[in-house]
Amino acid sequence: MRFARLFATSFAVLLLLQFTFVRVHAATVVHGCAPSVPPLLPGTPGLPPTTPGIVLINEVLNNPGSTWNCAEAPKTFSLMTDSWVELYNPQNQPFDLYAAHTSLDSGPNTFTFQFPFGAAIAARAYMVVFPDSYSGMLKAGNNLRLTIAGTEIDQVSIPALTADTSYARIPDGSTNWQIVTKPTINASNMSSTGATPTPLSTQGSGNQSNGYSGNSNTTPTIANGNQPGWTKLRLPATIAPETPVANTPLLNLQSSPAPTSAWDGPRRILLTVLVVALALVLFWCWKLFSG
Repeated sequence: MRFARLFATSFAVLLLLQFTFVRVHAATVVHGCAPSVPPLLPGTPGLPPTTPGIVLINEVLNNPGSTWNCAEAPKTFSLMTDSWVELYNPQNQPFDLYAAHTSLDSGPNTFTFQFPFGAAIAARAYMVVFPDSYSGMLKAGNNLRLTIAGTEIDQVSIPALTADTSYARIPDGSTNWQIVTKPTINASNMSSTGATPTPLSTQGSGNQSNGYSGNSNTTPTIANGNQPGWTKLRLPATIAPETPVANTPLLNLQSSPAPTSAWDGPRRILLTVLVVALALVLFWCWKLFSG
């Protein structure tokens, strides 16, 4: 009996310690997130040419230890939905990456992530995608490629990374890659010493990308958003015009009267007589027993 009490007490203490540790660990993970559906850019972005370096892979995180995808519930994350790749557009014009058939892969004849409808990147700005859906594309040791219309325009060899660390170009777009302990998702890598800026609304500014500011002078705050995934988008379907139908005469829906029978009259009289007779019998029985 004494052993059972000791075991129960020890088990309760271990549970309390584990709960406390998880809460403290969750509280220390402070960073922003990115929407899995970037807001549409104003205007009409152009098509990027198939020129190496026209758009660059700027930062990669393949070992998430916390929530990086704004579409998920807080404090939930997974390897496949929170691993991300940040692109950087060093040009002075925005590009429509979807229309240009942009994709990510880890080499010829491997799984290909096709950039979905609406994927566009503003001038001198960033865009984040979450491509590692059951593919292992971002696994350490892989050579991640960015292609446009099947032509490779950038690539990076992904090193082994610990949880919530990234591999980034510092500064943005340079040839200098470093492992970063404080990733800057959808923001300048020069601000890697601080928190990540929150998504900002775009009001026709040509220097902002997909609702995020590319300016490292922006005051960093913590992101808190809920965006739908690409797979949950429902684009309006094209409705074919109705073919006019030739007029047809209306059917005569008036029902004809039911045929009458020669026995209907006598049957009704007989039923009436029976009802009256039953009423008289019931009245006689009542008078007999009540007397």
